[in-house]
Amino acid sequence: MAAGQSRTVNFQKKEESSKLVVPVLLVCSAAIAICMAFGNPVLWTPMPKSGGFTHLNSPNNQTPPDGFGENGNNANEKEMETIAEYRTISQTENTERAENLLLAAEAINRKEIAPGQTFSFNSAVGDVANDNRYLEAPAVIKDEVKNSRGGGVAQVATALYVAGLKAGLEVVERHAHGVPIDYASIGLDAAISYGSMDLVLKNTSTYPIHISAEAVGQTVWVRIIGQPLGEGNTIGAASMIVDRLNDRSERIEPDAVIDPSQTIYYVVESYRIYYKDATKIEQQYLFSDTYKASPDVLLILESGGFDPLT
Repeated sequence: MAAGQSRTVNFQKKEESSKLVVPVLLVCSAAIAICMAFGNPVLWTPMPKSGGFTHLNSPNNQTPPDGFGENGNNANEKEMETIAEYRTISQTENTERAENLLLAAEAINRKEIAPGQTFSFNSAVGDVANDNRYLEAPAVIKDEVKNSRGGGVAQVATALYVAGLKAGLEVVERHAHGVPIDYASIGLDAAISYGSMDLVLKNTSTYPIHISAEAVGQTVWVRIIGQPLGEGNTIGAASMIVDRLNDRSERIEPDAVIDPSQTIYYVVESYRIYYKDATKIEQQYLFSDTYKASPDVLLILESGGFDPLT
């Protein structure tokens, strides 16, 4: 499936609970608001749960397996090419938000990450809340949707985050939103707040990496350009919902009847997956995040993703 394409999963009980459905708009006003504010899994093998509400800013082992990058097929001797890309599409039609996306995409476009260097989204884009070029638009602040200058720029950060994962960049810092977003899979988003929440990626290879970013309307497309990963090598990003909890931190069973007014907390784990000739050779754990949502919100999962709790 092409970058940015996705499917949705309804977490209410259904006769065919494991079947994925085509993406649709959120069906309640709160969910629509979330859509206006602000990953995506591939086929994977279940991993043990980490549990809890832990947020990890320093993921464990992120070393690529042998055969990737300069370790495979003399990558340093090859021409630079697009090695990863990701497209995010929001359902909102807010014109101020679209202008913010354009400005943020332009700020990171054509940036280079030298070997061994890090790239800070906030350093490149700046403090949008105090930049008069950015407009007031809906933004997720903690777990609420509010109008804020620069609202929507996290969509650009999210596109860069997933593209960076697929390019093999090390994640130095990344934060999740407090609620699900409508332009990326749950667990594969990147929240931004100048001075407190940044997206920082590191180029651990021996060759430079270049960022290409475009925004048209509510669509953001980020490409990572560099030396090939090696013949037959690809990297994917995946997420998995490992638990659903109520506001008392009690597990909600798959067959439970849920009050429509009840708040649900989804515990989600994310992974980076390495493939050789379309065969998975390694899966690396990245983060565990928790998202607050109402029972009727439709959550996004990419092709191959599913809810194991229904």
